[in-house]
Amino acid sequence: MAEDSAISAVSKIAPIPQMLANDISLQISLAILIGGIIAIVLINRKIDSLIDRKKISYTRPFVAEFIKKILLPLFAIVLIVSISGYIQVFELFDTQIAIDEANADDELTPRETFAKILDTFVILVIGYTVAQLIPIILANNESKKMAKHDYQEWIHLRGFSDDKDELFHQLFKWSPPKHGPSEIPEDEYQEKLKTDEGRKFLENYYTTKGVPIGSFKQIKPHSFTIWK
Repeated sequence: MAEDSAISAVSKIAPIPQMLANDISLQISLAILIGGIIAIVLINRKIDSLIDRKKISYTRPFVAEFIKKILLPLFAIVLIVSISGYIQVFELFDTQIAIDEANADDELTPRETFAKILDTFVILVIGYTVAQLIPIILANNESKKMAKHDYQEWIHLRGFSDDKDELFHQLFKWSPPKHGPSEIPEDEYQEKLKTDEGRKFLENYYTTKGVPIGSFKQIKPHSFTIWK
């Protein structure tokens, strides 16, 4: 049974080389397909090189990688679908001979087989594209989670030691509580609020329970984006 199926499949595909030799339309379509793929590969290399030189390659590396991965398959799909659509719409039954061949039996004609092979290529390209993009998407999601974790840690520490120009205080402003902690006399607390040195002391002060006093309010929008 399996052998019969294999023979049947071969019988459908075997006429393609012969058909290519005798059918100018398929020859042109195949030449356009091969030439188009070569052109797409060359253009894609140029685009990849251009993206690598742009700011996006290091400011948003995952976006740059996503674009580079999707362009080649996208162009290939457009090319193959266009040729397949042209063959199926204009070339399959353009002559009485082609119509007679299609009506003669249930087997696919070489033109029909060629069109279906192109459709199969589209499916393969889509599968390849998805396989290429999934790792990028997963890595991007993981990177975002780590960035958010680092951002929260940065806020908790009120900036990292290697921050430039006190970035934390450019984005957040400390708001003191109305009354100080029990460890600091109220008069002393109020006096410290009147000087920059005193406010800085209170901003970095932790109670005996390890709790900071006051809170920080965001003074600039999109602080997470600026921090990155």
